[in-house]
Amino acid sequence: MKVLQVHCTYRYQGGEDSVVSNERELLRQSGIEVDELTFSNGGRLFQKLVQVAFNLRAYRKTLKKIRSFRPDIVHIHNLHFAASPSVIFAIRKCGVPFVQTLHNYRMLCPSGVLFHQGKLFLHSINQGFPYSAVMAGVYRNSRVLTGWLAFSTKIHQWMGTWEKADRYIVLTEHAKQIFLSSGIKFRAGQLTIKPNFATPSLSPKAATSEHFVFMGRLSEEKGIALLLKAFAGLPHRIRIAGDGPLRDEVIAYSRQYPNIEYAGVIEKNSVSDFLSAGTALIFPSTWYEGMPMVLLEAFAAGLPIIASRLGAMEEMIKPGHNGEHFTPGDASSLQAAVNQYHVLPHTVKQEYSRKALATYRELYTPEDNAAQLLSIYHDVTRHSPIPSVSRKNLPSRVSKQFNLSSPISQQQSMNRLFVFSIPVTTGTYQGFVQKLTRDASLGKSYYTCIANVHMLIEAYLRPSFAEVVKRAGMISPDGRPLTWAIRMLFGIKQERVAGMDLLPDLLSAAAVKSIPVYFYGGDSLLIEKTSAYLQKNLPNLIVAGMESPPFRPLLPNEEAAAVDRINASGAALVFVSLGCPKQEKWMAAVSPKVNAILIGIGGALPVLIGDHHRAPKWLQNAGLEWLFRLSQEPARLFRRYAVTNSIFLYLFIKAWLQLKISFEPYSGNHLIVEPRDNLTVTLQR
Repeated sequence: MKVLQVHCTYRYQGGEDSVVSNERELLRQSGIEVDELTFSNGGRLFQKLVQVAFNLRAYRKTLKKIRSFRPDIVHIHNLHFAASPSVIFAIRKCGVPFVQTLHNYRMLCPSGVLFHQGKLFLHSINQGFPYSAVMAGVYRNSRVLTGWLAFSTKIHQWMGTWEKADRYIVLTEHAKQIFLSSGIKFRAGQLTIKPNFATPSLSPKAATSEHFVFMGRLSEEKGIALLLKAFAGLPHRIRIAGDGPLRDEVIAYSRQYPNIEYAGVIEKNSVSDFLSAGTALIFPSTWYEGMPMVLLEAFAAGLPIIASRLGAMEEMIKPGHNGEHFTPGDASSLQAAVNQYHVLPHTVKQEYSRKALATYRELYTPEDNAAQLLSIYHDVTRHSPIPSVSRKNLPSRVSKQFNLSSPISQQQSMNRLFVFSIPVTTGTYQGFVQKLTRDASLGKSYYTCIANVHMLIEAYLRPSFAEVVKRAGMISPDGRPLTWAIRMLFGIKQERVAGMDLLPDLLSAAAVKSIPVYFYGGDSLLIEKTSAYLQKNLPNLIVAGMESPPFRPLLPNEEAAAVDRINASGAALVFVSLGCPKQEKWMAAVSPKVNAILIGIGGALPVLIGDHHRAPKWLQNAGLEWLFRLSQEPARLFRRYAVTNSIFLYLFIKAWLQLKISFEPYSGNHLIVEPRDNLTVTLQR
């Protein structure tokens, strides 16, 4: 069996990173071929945050790794945030089953730990959208970052991304119940409990040690402040090991209180010695831990644990058996537990130690863990409805399929529905392709606008531009939000007819039917690359001409000369790529004089030839292709999308509410929102 591990490492290495490394070595020792795909949150921080919903670089990196390694199963550990859920879509694209270990609660709450400002934060578990977390700024104390992370996570829940996993591994029964009580729709049996493991200790437990130990991340949720406060009022000695944001505070306490010692970061091969030298491990965590590795390492060293009575610790530690509990967040309760343990007879402490070691041998050994993990892998690969990559050809881009031979009359009829500011043509995708190729073959002349939210709002804000669009022979619904609006307002399930799909399919149809085509727009380099692309990929296509006009308004004689060149070429389809609204205005001006069908394709040419990348299918289907483009060009597009998307949402909600209140079908007449001459918004293009 071949297993691919996927993990995004943390800035401060902790237990989760150790789990990934330990499992990798365990599988290799069990005869499993393992490779790793690692991501890091260092560098390009802003770009990675923008792409937290879908990181294109991570998507491609995952595809490349799967295609080269060809695993039987993928095991995901951490995707936050540089990896992103794009990894899941790459895995599914390649047809590989996968499991994911839920080390934390980031799927439920932007905090990831259900913890904020020194206490548990559980509001997000049952909220449809974690607005309480956003208002509290639980992620890095920022409402903006928390809101963005919450939206990015929730959009995947609404899309069913989390349902794609063949199996989720949770570490305790407590964690399982938290996830089952959330709003995520897990399938029966999709959650499996498998604890972490630790390697056996090679260091004998110290017989007469009297000092306590702490080892772990030095951070607020780990209860470091509580630990320092408690031991500052105790005579007992404690050695603290680890690293994290509260490191300086630990050092400051160690200088002020002689019984508190900071031991620095303990190397992996010295962990057992550090723990075995102590009398008990103090674990004052104040959040719902997954399964802390230090607890398992303590049990393996025969070290009893004094821990918060909370979550996994309450489940793993049995008072009077392998440790003791204290009230979470209560320094006096911790002090009482430490004092009570300290005064126990030596023989009783030895019994605690023996039972701690027995707990390890019963539940947390590598041998048992390997058997559990391999059982999960075999069960998933045996029952997964998705075939293994080794038995499936990896898919490449597949265009929308259409039958060029079937008559247009057999397709859905093409009508026009008035959506806010422009009359959008409706019909099947095949219908659009067939009508355009058929009309081109018949020598018809008109122009076609490919409408998205940007064009619709431009038309709404500027009546003169709305008139330009209205005169078009066809106006296809490019943007997914337009198709949703048509469905919800008119009750018509409209297919998306996007320029980036139409362009390659129309070119293929033109090559088959010997329809001459012309390209107008773009710079000289784009024209050169397009020519090379077409010669290589569509050698039978008749390219009647290609030209790059000046990047300025044409003089009357220049415009007339361009029209003459197009007509003289014999082209029947002219693809215009000047950008909205410039291309629509140009087509409206020259269409009466051009003997061809003009189609405004905007930025589809760079995508066709591979200069630009298109959003993955799931983002297109979710109506978030604009988000993908924003992540690529944030400086240029942020203002445009902030304005146009907001206005579109306002218009849609207003029309939808009017529809509900009137109880009448939406006709585009009594609900139409007329263009406003007195509303001016500057859009950056």
